[in-house]
Amino acid sequence: MAKANGISLGRNGRALAAINISNANEFAIKMRPIILPMIDAGMSFQSIADQLNKARITTFRGKHFHSQTVKNIAQRLRDF
Repeated sequence: MAKANGISLGRNGRALAAINISNANEFAIKMRPIILPMIDAGMSFQSIADQLNKARITTFRGKHFHSQTVKNIAQRLRDF
């Protein structure tokens, strides 16, 4: 109904997305000195995730690392 009346929807979602991207970038920068040497040493993403979990380092949201989480951070660091 609102959309049919010309009201723009999703403004809050775009603002939250920008905040989430900013937070993810800051976290990736914080993790750079830990993750990049492991990648440079040829470790797999799973091995890196295992090492981070063993060291009790958590993700931005306080969860355990998975290989995909490490891969996402590595990709984000490459984009800088």
